[in-house]
Amino acid sequence: MATNKNAIVRYRALDKCFSSRTRRYYMDDLIEACRMALEHQNGDSGSKGAEGVQRRQIFDDMNDMELMYGVIIDRVQDGHKKYYRYAVDSKTMVEAGLSQEEMDCILELPPS
Repeated sequence: MATNKNAIVRYRALDKCFSSRTRRYYMDDLIEACRMALEHQNGDSGSKGAEGVQRRQIFDDMNDMELMYGVIIDRVQDGHKKYYRYAVDSKTMVEAGLSQEEMDCILELPPS
C-alpha cells in the first residue's frame, strides 16, 4: 500500500504513461517519467528520491498498482525490449479509485 508521497508520485507518473495510446513507454522511459515527477514534486534536480528510481522499484510499483487498483498492465514484447501500457479493457488507476490515505497525500501535492 502506498503510504508515502514518493510512491504516490511514481504511481501518478506511471498511470499517465500507461494510459497513453500514442506513445510506447519502455522501462527507461518509465524510470525517466518517475524521476521527472519526483524532481518536480521535490523542487530540485538533486533530490535523493529522484535519483533513487530503479528498475526494481518500477516493477514493484507496477505489481502494487495491479494488486491495489485492479488495473491490468500489458507487457508488450517489441524486439528485444518490452513496452508497458494499460490493457485495452483495463481501467486506469484514477478510475479504480484511491484510499482515503492516498487521497490525503495527493491533496498535499502541488498540481502537476
